[in-house]
Amino acid sequence: ILFSGDTLFCRSVGRSDFPTGDSLLLLQNIEKKLLVLPENVTVYPGHDSRTTIGKEKKEKVILIHRLDYETSGILIFAKNIERQKKLKDCFLNHTVERYYEAVIQEKRKEDTIFHHYETYLSINSKNGKVFLSDKDNGKLAAMDYKIRNPIQIGTSLLIKLETGRKNQIRIGLHDLGFTLVGDNRYSNSISKRMYLNCFCLNFPETIGLKENIFSINPLWISDTDILKKLHP
Repeated sequence: ILFSGDTLFCRSVGRSDFPTGDSLLLLQNIEKKLLVLPENVTVYPGHDSRTTIGKEKKEKVILIHRLDYETSGILIFAKNIERQKKLKDCFLNHTVERYYEAVIQEKRKEDTIFHHYETYLSINSKNGKVFLSDKDNGKLAAMDYKIRNPIQIGTSLLIKLETGRKNQIRIGLHDLGFTLVGDNRYSNSISKRMYLNCFCLNFPETIGLKENIFSINPLWISDTDILKKLHP
């Protein structure tokens, strides 16, 4: 029996996007120290379903694109360490295009252009909370956004991330004076869900994927041709 805590899960691995976290080191240690155990060893993670070493060796997938808690949308998994590194490098080097949609409480007129926003963010090492910072103490968080169509509870936004900092959309919208519907951490908005959804990821052709664009239909942007317009 192996009690793996927050390292190895059923068809996934633990988080490494905290201060001092190292995703490559985590994966290497799992590969060298855990997956070398006998295949009949039962694994009990800190939460979720139990699994076995044999199952994880056979069906191993590695979560690459993870979403903030309460955010919906696309998740990306890799089947091996080599593919994981290629995909991870795309995010680290900002060569993957990431499109989100959000709903703000305020009523706004539709835009024809993107607006650029950037700030600097830091993470509290004790409680993991993200806060606005400065260039000397934080990391750059940048995004472009466009106001889209009105809906019953507010206005939809199209957002293109340039960086991938934790909670950056939520903090950014709040800093811009918007109220993200359902975000009770930064916007003090109570709803059945948070209205933030990742609906399109576009990887560069140079990394050798069979498909470069991963997308789902938007939930709140009414333009049915939005995906074609983003990637004609």
